[in-house]
Amino acid sequence: MATKDKTIHVRVESSLKSEVEAILRELGFTTSEALYLFLRMVKLTKGIPFEVKIPNEETLERFRRSERGKDMVEYSSIEAAKEALKS
Repeated sequence: MATKDKTIHVRVESSLKSEVEAILRELGFTTSEALYLFLRMVKLTKGIPFEVKIPNEETLERFRRSERGKDMVEYSSIEAAKEALKS
């Protein structure tokens, strides 16, 4: 394995950083490990490792509503959210 000898600095909103770090912790990753994994997948797939497209109007409206805090559903745990997805 090659020596890790470069640093990448990324500026993000503090709330985004905090929320993402909490999710990654639950998954067993640090932010650095997740970003490294993303970069490895970009190399492996020779592109962004997920679909990137312009959202349709319905999706854009859902984004706008969620940004305003409308139609939001909160779950007490990941397990509760998974159960809700099954039904």
